[in-house]
Amino acid sequence: MGTARGYKSQAVIDFETTFGQDPGTPSGRIMPINSNTVNASRNKNTANTIRGHRNPAAPFDGYVNVAGDIVAPVDALAFAFWLKAMFGAPTTTDNTDGTFTHVFKVGDVQPSLVVEKKFSDAAAIIAYAKYNGCKIGSWNMEIGGDGELVSTFNVVGAKETIGETAYHGAAADPGFDRFQITSADIKEGGVSSGVITSLDFTVDFGLDTDDNKRAIGGGAYLADIIEGILGISGNLSALFQNRDLLDKAQNSTETSLALSFTDGDNILAIEFAEVQIAPSTPGIDGPQGVLLDLSWQGYFDDGADASAVKVSLTNTNDGTEYV
Repeated sequence: MGTARGYKSQAVIDFETTFGQDPGTPSGRIMPINSNTVNASRNKNTANTIRGHRNPAAPFDGYVNVAGDIVAPVDALAFAFWLKAMFGAPTTTDNTDGTFTHVFKVGDVQPSLVVEKKFSDAAAIIAYAKYNGCKIGSWNMEIGGDGELVSTFNVVGAKETIGETAYHGAAADPGFDRFQITSADIKEGGVSSGVITSLDFTVDFGLDTDDNKRAIGGGAYLADIIEGILGISGNLSALFQNRDLLDKAQNSTETSLALSFTDGDNILAIEFAEVQIAPSTPGIDGPQGVLLDLSWQGYFDDGADASAVKVSLTNTNDGTEYV
């Protein structure tokens, strides 16, 4: 048997109906990814047992911790399942032109997932690593430059199972239709910005993974991963052509930030309707143009959508898969 090849790997996700358990009827999707570092670790803890000599006693097992990052390309089809994993099922509207718009907002409950990694050499499958009770702990995107448009999802989970059989041997391919940074538009305060050169954001879902959530008799696994209050933050760089952004930062003036990516009829729009920018006066680093580097935070106060972040995805899927 040869060495496992990364290019032969596969990532499958599915939505659990009961936390930490496979659903009765699998409905796995083969997700396009750039990397997947989700894994399980378990400490070998040092025993303090005294036995009349200086030789150490055998270690004992600690808790199982499941965590890691999945980096996925941003597209119009498969990406919807990552959105569902963060926000739950969307509200879908039929546009009557063969496209559908799916709107995702912050809800009270976040779905849990089955996440599986397949390891294979050039000719044969070596192993499957399956993780139950997974939730997305945070979502990060960086927009700017001419690199590949990707999202990073930090995943936390409950338990791992290593085996030789796939979780769902007939997992479906959701399709893939890439968005590109060159198709992006950024609006600040509802108006397309001609000065922002880069922007990043992180949505932290505030998940509770404290060890006191491990039930006795639960095999050292987390018995639940409970949702908390979101944290939304980011950074932007802008050409320092006027004082508009700096004045908003100095005066704690509420504004908004909205990203959109378009590829034909496919549209992905990410909106932070209520944002405040932290003040930071630019420096003079040399004779070249001056950039204004600012951090910002998103929140919900009285926005019409009642959601600190709203994501709208327009594609050709009728949305029945996203329920």
